[in-house]
Amino acid sequence: MLLVPGILNRYLARQIILGIVGTIAVLTPLVWLMQVLHLLPLLSRQGVSFLSFLWMILLILPGLVEIILPVAVFIAILVTYSRAMADRELTVMLASGRSPAQLSRPAIVITGACILLSYLLTLVIVPYSARHIHHLQQSLRSQGAVLLLQDGVFFNIMPGLTVYVRQKDSNGELHGLLINDERQPGHSSTVLARHGVMIIKDHMPLLVMLDGSRQEIDPHTGHLGMVYFTQEVLSLSSDTQHAEGPSPEELPLSTLMHPPKTVSAHESGRMIAEGWKRLGEPLTALALAVIALNATLRGQFSRQASVQRPAWAVLAVIAFIALNLMLHSLSVKHVVFGIISPCVALLVGAIGLFRLRDRAG
Repeated sequence: MLLVPGILNRYLARQIILGIVGTIAVLTPLVWLMQVLHLLPLLSRQGVSFLSFLWMILLILPGLVEIILPVAVFIAILVTYSRAMADRELTVMLASGRSPAQLSRPAIVITGACILLSYLLTLVIVPYSARHIHHLQQSLRSQGAVLLLQDGVFFNIMPGLTVYVRQKDSNGELHGLLINDERQPGHSSTVLARHGVMIIKDHMPLLVMLDGSRQEIDPHTGHLGMVYFTQEVLSLSSDTQHAEGPSPEELPLSTLMHPPKTVSAHESGRMIAEGWKRLGEPLTALALAVIALNATLRGQFSRQASVQRPAWAVLAVIAFIALNLMLHSLSVKHVVFGIISPCVALLVGAIGLFRLRDRAG
């Protein structure tokens, strides 16, 4: 608030900051709870530790704050200035010689700070969280599947992979393993092993088996082949997990804007669309802020206007967000729509700031 001089500006800035913090504090737990409920099967059915589950749901928070922050800016500015308008505080401020542009200065400064925070979240913190969530989910699902292995029970860890364990020790060591692996179409193998233990390497679950044999049927000749081993490592993750690689949400901006030549045209479009989305989303706060300011600081002040203008502002924000979602959806196939999205936010912000220069209209 030191950036906003004057008693009136400090008063407005304080109310806006409290409104932003309060909105985030109310909306974030609601959305967060829905995400937590979606992940509860990891805790209830797959037996993962509570600390691992807690770390995963904490990693979700930066992404939620990134989404809610522009909306929180809009709500805080609209409520602060609407309350001041209803209490005739804006009338007194304008009568003291202050223009709408001067009254909007606290909101603009705070919006600028929120845009910088949003860029920090979008470009650095959220991709980092997405990578760790993805790796943690893979590890937890695989570890949970192994934890659910029961003595003397055939357990289907994933489609095409069935594991039987004669005995499982308290320290996690497995005895009397029988594994049927049909994950690759047209290829089937059966593994027998005396002992085994599950490890995690590069966020991928591996089953290390000792003193066993592998039986495979040659798809060309139909002959049964058998190989004995003293140690063999079996991956417990599906082949698609290895083939897909990281999603666009996990990649840095430099990779998104310049996709590798090895990816498909569709995946390249997804990556570029995600890149422009990261560049444009923080600017949404500017567009929503000027919509709220124009709804409260322009025109004649009356009891009827104090209800109608905020309602129109809410409808304008809904239309703007819908337009943004449509442009992002189209940008997957046509990159130009991804470029248009941040331009629209800047255009709305520029027009709104220009209209605040005078009170007429």
